[in-house]
Amino acid sequence: MTHDLSRRSCAEHDHGHGHGGFSLLELLVVIVIIGILVGMTTISVGVLGGDRELRDEADRFTDVLASAHEMAELEGRDYGFRLQPSGYEILRFEGREQRWTAGIGDRDFEAHELPDGVVPELEIEGRRVLLRVSDAPEERAPQILLFASGDVTPYRLTLRRTGGDSLLIEGEADGTMKIRADDTNEARR
Repeated sequence: MTHDLSRRSCAEHDHGHGHGGFSLLELLVVIVIIGILVGMTTISVGVLGGDRELRDEADRFTDVLASAHEMAELEGRDYGFRLQPSGYEILRFEGREQRWTAGIGDRDFEAHELPDGVVPELEIEGRRVLLRVSDAPEERAPQILLFASGDVTPYRLTLRRTGGDSLLIEGEADGTMKIRADDTNEARR
């Protein structure tokens, strides 16, 4: 008896209200439309969401500096960061020789070239530092010092894309770093 009632209710449902769901074709069309919208959103976020290469470079900088800061504390030796117009490197102070040396043996600390179109600007104690290219060992002093005690020269480093975005990296005396969009970017254009 239950079997007959279910047939009757289905039949009543079909005749009274039309079909009871979506067809497979309708579902596929909706899924395709959603897929296209998600794809367009992902592409637009990648294109309009900022300069990924610039962000990667800022992340690399903070990773390298944090690693050098840790090495300075672990080894009990002073390290330094030397920035030039086209790149940067990590130096270590050799106490016996009383000079800064490169080529520490860690691949991350070797000289690193910035991508084309990325211009660094360094500020220490509120003053902009003039960045120069120098190959002479006696002139290769770092601008940012990473002391064995854990102290770091406070700084503001701006990585600016020529004619585009810029990111500001702020380093504190305790070694903490923050990356944020450079608010002064619009004023400098």
